[in-house]
Amino acid sequence: MATLERDIIAERVRGGLRKAKANGVKLGRPESVIDTDKVVGYKEQGKSIREIAKKMKLSRGKVERTLKLGVSKTLETCMA
Repeated sequence: MATLERDIIAERVRGGLRKAKANGVKLGRPESVIDTDKVVGYKEQGKSIREIAKKMKLSRGKVERTLKLGVSKTLETCMA
């Protein structure tokens, strides 16, 4: 009996998610907007990743990923 109830609840949840998607609701964790130019600028000033993370209230990993993406973006614009 318990599995039948769980199956019914699970199907109702999936139905609700399908309905929300159909109505244009964005599901999942929200993306944080980071000023890539600011992070790259701090790095060019000689600041460490930890200093940048503390100053911008970000995690160290987020700063590293942003620098990795930021540098590749600036290289693409320079090459074009």
